[in-house]
Amino acid sequence: MKKLFSLMTVVMLSVFAAFANEVTVVMAEYQDLYGEADSNGNLALGAVDFGGFQLVFSKNEGSTNPVLNVKNGDARLYAKGTLSVKADANITSMVFHLSAAGLKRAAEIAASTGACVTNVEAKTVTWTGAAKEVVLTVGDKAVYGSDGDTKAGQLDFDSIDFVFDGEVDFEPSEDPGDEGGKVIDLNMSSNVRFTDAVAEEGWWQIQAENDTYYISLSNGNEITAVDGVYTVDDLDADYSLVMVLETEEEIGFTEGSVTVATNPETGVITVVGTLKGEDNNTYNISLSYTEPKAENTVNVTIANGELDLSVLEMYGLFGVSGESEDGVYVQLYIYADENIEAEYSENDLEDSYSGIIVNNEQLSIYTAKINIVPSNVEGEYVVTADILCYNNTLYKVTMTVSEDVEDALENVAADVKAEKRFEN
Repeated sequence: MKKLFSLMTVVMLSVFAAFANEVTVVMAEYQDLYGEADSNGNLALGAVDFGGFQLVFSKNEGSTNPVLNVKNGDARLYAKGTLSVKADANITSMVFHLSAAGLKRAAEIAASTGACVTNVEAKTVTWTGAAKEVVLTVGDKAVYGSDGDTKAGQLDFDSIDFVFDGEVDFEPSEDPGDEGGKVIDLNMSSNVRFTDAVAEEGWWQIQAENDTYYISLSNGNEITAVDGVYTVDDLDADYSLVMVLETEEEIGFTEGSVTVATNPETGVITVVGTLKGEDNNTYNISLSYTEPKAENTVNVTIANGELDLSVLEMYGLFGVSGESEDGVYVQLYIYADENIEAEYSENDLEDSYSGIIVNNEQLSIYTAKINIVPSNVEGEYVVTADILCYNNTLYKVTMTVSEDVEDALENVAADVKAEKRFEN
């Protein structure tokens, strides 16, 4: 006998353990788990844990986040968006009952396993198969919808009928917004850094950040090519994490995978996938790296820069830094022998302590050509540098630096000072 549960019913019965092999989930009840809708009547859909099975909604490579339309009571998943379903037992059938909006934008639905059929006459999309995990992806165009195939595809539905090959626990978790369970999209194509050390050392690393998050991903096992699919087990846990910039909380990953692909024509490297964090949030990752090019040139003149030699003897590292009159701050920490008069490149820089700050934005260095020579004044040096940053801007720096004895005493912990300005 089929058991009909709305999410409100489940909340009322959550003190009891509910088990079933046939379950219907009514989408309208999501608002009672996630809170009030926004001014447009839409509520963001993310990860929902029902105990024995979970749903994860994601815009994936699409342009629109999935939502619950509170006014009409239907879930709306847009073109290229995905719905991932995981269960403790094999899923054998899922029937999505299309809403009025869904009939207008009905699309081809691709499945990672099994078969999926759209039937607008029956007002359903039906998946059949046998798997504990299924990912459904919405097609680009409304090829079955009444709006026609010139419109973007959608999967809009009021409810889902599930059939499992064994009984599963049906006990939704409390509001996932309180203790993780959110879906967080990390779509970044600017300020993305990619290091390819595969040929030399068998590893790669991509780093990116926006105003809220910093993310780093790197492979753990030695490889011979960058492109491929990397599960959590394939990633280096020490260098694969998300950091919340405001709190500096570091979050590792517990499951999921990413795909690294290089476009052979453009050279653009993309990293796309879904990873679940230790905070129980699901991170949809879409990173795009394009090798920086000097599209703009900025001349930077710094008259009274600082030369830091306090850590040269101990670490073989010295620093030059200063700020121009128009507010461009440059800081370079360079590995060198006792004589600092030489030519240097980006390979000689200590990345963690080197960079440029413009309008409070920290810019990482892609390439650098640096030349340091003494000036006509004793103890003073002239630094000239062509520095290409990841914002596609070439900074042509001319900086005069000297060591201030009093400042040098304060700079014994220069690495700490630098780290505060240039943390990775």
